[in-house]
Amino acid sequence: MTYIINLKKAAVSVASGIASAVLLVAPVAALSGTNTVDSGDIVNSTIVSADIANGTITGADIANNSITSDDIAAGEVRSSEIENGTITASDIAAGGVATSEILDSTITSADIAADTVAAADIAAGGVATSEILDATIVTGDIATGGVATADILDGTIADADTNGALTGAALAADTLVAGDIATGA
Repeated sequence: MTYIINLKKAAVSVASGIASAVLLVAPVAALSGTNTVDSGDIVNSTIVSADIANGTITGADIANNSITSDDIAAGEVRSSEIENGTITASDIAAGGVATSEILDSTITSADIAADTVAAADIAAGGVATSEILDATIVTGDIATGGVATADILDGTIADADTNGALTGAALAADTLVAGDIATGA
């Protein structure tokens, strides 16, 4: 009888082993559908980057406002990716715009803060008469010896301009004629 019980145990053990072997080598049942996998067939959070072919994710596949600056590699946002007119002063770091980034002839008076342009910023000969307001040049603005005879229009110096310093010694010989002397002088 012991022999029969052991034989039964052996038969059950062999049958169990065969069933396990069949399960291991038998094909797995295909997902329903036509050779496709849809989101219902995938466990949440199980798809990783290696499972996705390069170039297959498009803007339509990405939820709005889900990409942050941490998701973008340094230097990867270029001018072509930025919509015109969307960069404002608050988007630019202090000192972030240098001369090389400014188009020639685009800075106007409105762009320059009061009292920020110094003599060192102006090219030699860069200021002409048309850039100087009338009645704004005073004695302190003129260097000693900065006005020569050729710079003074004939007939424009009056007595008040000489402060009594014009004497006979200052006149060249034969340059003073009767018409140059005021009546009663």
